[in-house]
Amino acid sequence: MPLFPALSVLVLAQGIQVPTGERIADLPSLELGERPLDFVSAPDRRRLYVKTHQSLVIVEGQKVVQSLPMNGSSMHGLLLSKDGTRIYATDAASNVRVAKVGDRLEWLPSLALPEPAAKGSAYGCGLAELPNGHLAVASSRGNEVAILDPARGSTVARIKVDVAPYDVKLAPDGKTLAVTCWSVPAEGRGKTAPTSGTPIPITSN
Repeated sequence: MPLFPALSVLVLAQGIQVPTGERIADLPSLELGERPLDFVSAPDRRRLYVKTHQSLVIVEGQKVVQSLPMNGSSMHGLLLSKDGTRIYATDAASNVRVAKVGDRLEWLPSLALPEPAAKGSAYGCGLAELPNGHLAVASSRGNEVAILDPARGSTVARIKVDVAPYDVKLAPDGKTLAVTCWSVPAEGRGKTAPTSGTPIPITSN
């Protein structure tokens, strides 16, 4: 029997009802001692991979069985490859951290995101695996989606999007990427203010 149900939570909040009609308080919980940011389950749902603010964690049998230091994680972005052999996790700098999946996780060389026009860290967020094995990665400070080739460790394309992309999802046809962003370009939109080197439209009373 799978350890994790279709809906899994890590830190419970009292009084929240989920779409299934269950209350979160009735579901299993686990105190990690760190702030969970993203998670993905293994196909058999017997193992949960969790990205916290400082680690990549494996949970099995309601217990933390391994914790790899991340040295600063971005607020979103964790992906298990389709073949189940790699975990990809974006960090708070300009890296996609790569872990080899086995009985225990093992860090492999990271993939580098392109430097943003505003300079500094790219701050990658959500990821998606493309049919050819490439990764589409939301570069929050770069205002773009970077297409990375894990086999070569290189960037093969940079797709400009709106301001501060947060997540990317691949459509079932494998041909379309949906990208969510925190804001839109400021041009022609009235009053603006800078955020991390990019002007965005603002409203004021």
